Amino acid sequence: MPSYQTAKLQQYEPRFLEIAEDVFERVSGQVPTQQVERHPGSFSIYGRTVKDTAAKIVIYDPQLGRPSNWPRMRDGVYVWVRENGPIGAAIWGYTLPAEMPWMFERMWRDMTVQIAANPQAKFAYFPIMAGDDLDDIAALIVACSRV
Repeated sequence: MPSYQTAKLQQYEPRFLEIAEDVFERVSGQVPTQQVERHPGSFSIYGRTVKDTAAKIVIYDPQLGRPSNWPRMRDGVYVWVRENGPIGAAIWGYTLPAEMPWMFERMWRDMTVQIAANPQAKFAYFPIMAGDDLDDIAALIVACSRV
């Protein structure tokens, strides 16, 4: 299983950090404070009923972080959505994919990644790209936090 250990946020390119923080702030404004957490190397959004990670905002740079068996990817900001466990089942098994198909079509459940600090959690992922609507991305993350 591909795994990534992040570096400290301040080490990443400012343009990537700015995007990651922007999305995190948009989410933080709509989710209770106990459900969002800024880690030294990433941002986590937890589920409403279980303190499991529902989604993450991660900056990927193989020169800074430590990828292990990582798929070929470009440097940048990625949204990770929980794929397994009770919260993953709730995110993928109910109405969210039908309500937000344009977001779920960007991810594959059979291609997941893990964060080194939490190896049992599997995440589907997609890059934040130029032209993406950051409000739409924040809405996806907020919806994942409410399951």
